[in-house]
Amino acid sequence: MINIKSLFKVLTTRPGNAQRSLKTQLISRLVIIVLVIGGVSIISYFVFRATIDQMRIMVETTMIANNIIQPAQEIPNTLWSFYYNKQDTDREKIHDNLAVIQNNLTLLSANIKDEEGMDSFDSLAAILTTYEELITNALQLNEEIRATSITHAADEEVRDVSSLVQGMVREFTVFMEELVKVSRFIKDAIEELITTELSYYHTVNVELERRSNLLGLVVLLVIVATGILSIVYAVIYFSRVTGTISRLAYSAQKIANGDLEVERISCSTDDELSILAASFNKMVDNLR
Repeated sequence: MINIKSLFKVLTTRPGNAQRSLKTQLISRLVIIVLVIGGVSIISYFVFRATIDQMRIMVETTMIANNIIQPAQEIPNTLWSFYYNKQDTDREKIHDNLAVIQNNLTLLSANIKDEEGMDSFDSLAAILTTYEELITNALQLNEEIRATSITHAADEEVRDVSSLVQGMVREFTVFMEELVKVSRFIKDAIEELITTELSYYHTVNVELERRSNLLGLVVLLVIVATGILSIVYAVIYFSRVTGTISRLAYSAQKIANGDLEVERISCSTDDELSILAASFNKMVDNLR
C-alpha cells in the first residue's frame, strides 16, 4: 500500500539545501494539477476531433461521389440537343459537365484511403475515361456530319453524300447508345464506391468509439485519482502548516506569560515556516 507520508515527503522536498516559499510550493502543486487535467482534456479533444473528421470525410465522400452522377446523366441529353439544334451553348455545357466530373474525381481521390475504396475508385476512373473518350468521339463525328452536309450540299452526287451522312449518323447513334450505357455504369460504380466507403468508415467509427470509451474511462480515473491525491496532499500539507503555526502560537503565549520552559519547535519543510521555527527556537535559547 502506498505510504502517504512518503509520497508527501517526495512532493514537498527538493535536492540540496535550497528553500522554496509557501507561495511557490502552492503554485507549483496547482500548476501540476492543471497540467494533468489540461493534458487529459487535450488528448480527449484530439480523439473527439479525429472522430468528427472521420464523419466529415465520410459525408464529403458521399456528396462528392453523388455530384458526379448528375452531370454524367445530363451529358447524353445535352449531346443529342447539340446534334439537333447545333447550339454552341450545348457544347459548352458538355465541357462544363466534364470539368465538374474531373474536379469531383480529383476531390474524391484525396478522401479515399482504404484499399477496397481505391479499387472501387480505380474502376470508376477507368469508366469515366472511357466515357470521356466516347463523348470526344461523338463530338468529332457530329462535326464531321455538319461539315459533310455543308460542304456537299450542292454536290451532284447527292446520293453518295446522303449515304455517307447516313453512315455517320448510324455511327453517331451507336456512340450515343454506348454513352447512355456507360452513364449507367458510372452510376452503378459510384453507388458501389459509396457502399464500400460507408462500410470502411463504419469499421473505423467502431474502432474510434472503442478508443473513445477506453479514453473516457482513463480520463475519469485520472481525474478521480488527481482529485483524491490533491485532497490527501492538501490535508497533509495544511495539517503540517497549521500544526506548526499552532505550536508556535501556544509557545509564544507561554513565553508571554513568563513560562520559558517551552519545547523546541521542529519543522521539516523547506519554506518560511522552517525559518520561523528556527528563529523561534534561537529566540527561546537566548531568553533562557
